[in-house]
Amino acid sequence: MKSIKIAVAALIVAGGTFTAFAFTKSDSKTKVAQTYWVTSLSGSNYTVATSLPDDNECGEGSEQPCQITTTQPLSAGNQISVADVMDTSKTSIDSRQPDFSH
Repeated sequence: MKSIKIAVAALIVAGGTFTAFAFTKSDSKTKVAQTYWVTSLSGSNYTVATSLPDDNECGEGSEQPCQITTTQPLSAGNQISVADVMDTSKTSIDSRQPDFSH
C-alpha cells in the first residue's frame, strides 16, 4: 500500500512539473533576419523595399547603404532607423550605393 501511495504521489509531482513547463510562455524569441533594399533617407529613417528596385545601383558606391540584412522590425511599414542600420549587432550592410538620386 505504501508503494502505491508513493507511486501516485510521484505521478502527481511529475504531472504538475510537466504542466508547469508545458504552459509557461517562453521569453526567448528568435529574431529572423530579413533582407531589404534602401531606397531613400527620410529624416532619421531609411525607407526600404522588400525587392530589388529597377533602378538599382547596389555595389556601385560607398556612400549610402543599399542592400541590408537585419533582425530589427520596420516602423511605419517600410522604414528602419539609421541607428539600427549602423548597429552591426542588428544589421549588416551587404552593399552600398553612391546616393539616393536614382
